[in-house]
Amino acid sequence: MPNRSPHSGLARAFAVLCAVLVAGGVAFGVAMATASGGSGDDAAAKARAQQAQINAEHRLAHRQAVRRAKIRRASAAASREAAAKAEQARVAALRLQPGDKGPRVHELQGHLVDLKMLRSEQADGNYGDATAAAVMAFQKAAGLDRDGITGPKTLQAVQDGAVGAPSPFSDGNEDRVEVSLSKQLAQIVKGGRVQRVISISSGMPGRDTPTGHFAVYLKNPNAYSKKYDAPMPLASFFTGDYALHQSASVPGYPASHGCVRVPAAFAGEVYEFAGQGMPVVVVA
Repeated sequence: MPNRSPHSGLARAFAVLCAVLVAGGVAFGVAMATASGGSGDDAAAKARAQQAQINAEHRLAHRQAVRRAKIRRASAAASREAAAKAEQARVAALRLQPGDKGPRVHELQGHLVDLKMLRSEQADGNYGDATAAAVMAFQKAAGLDRDGITGPKTLQAVQDGAVGAPSPFSDGNEDRVEVSLSKQLAQIVKGGRVQRVISISSGMPGRDTPTGHFAVYLKNPNAYSKKYDAPMPLASFFTGDYALHQSASVPGYPASHGCVRVPAAFAGEVYEFAGQGMPVVVVA
């Protein structure tokens, strides 16, 4: 056998050892890499699951918030509707209008009698034409909407004494009939004191009732206007073709062809008072 050096044996042993160590290291690295890769996948999956749960919770919270908002809106709408119905009921309970009767009507009429807008015998507890005309006179004097119906505003104004005792539109102590075009009111004045306040309707724009101091020159209980083909009952003419006369239509605004329309409930009183030669004072 050939002669071998001891050093060469050691070298071979060292080489083998190194090969073993290298192989082990590679295997360990592969194992670690595999383990590391599996752990990363698990963490990513867990994170995705957590985010999905968060998203689901957010969607649920949003749906619940939307549902609560709808409930609140529905509740608010129901409350508003209930409040509106309650207000309508309150207004209806306060409202007085033609056809009504009873103590509340009689109380209203008492106020109107005090203000010279209604005769005492007309205060019978029935809301008829006379009361409607008197209420419209009050509304005109108070600057309210003019419809002859006693709604809450009109009733409150009556109760608050919004209209005081009437005073003449013009100076002097003579008996006279006064007409105010701006107020759309007529007044019977005796001895310088107002005895009656009456809602009237004067000439419409373009057919204005003339202003000034006049006197009744003609009386005709059955006058008829050929020009306008219209009856003019209980007419007291005070200048030209202009007269105080009864009318079935006496709105809260100027609507005539120039005459002074008087409600039927008060036309007889005006006709009787405004005799031949009675002064008629028409003011703007």
